[in-house]
Amino acid sequence: MGQASFTLFQFSENCDISKWQVVNDGVMGGLSKGRISL
Repeated sequence: MGQASFTLFQFSENCDISKWQVVNDGVMGGLSKGRISL
């Protein structure tokens, strides 16, 4: 049983990363670690 894929975010386009924010979602297991570099 396969699932269709979809694009969540298109990183090849310019974007304003100042609108990104950290979300602590306790229901989904809490805060995850990640990083972004330009």
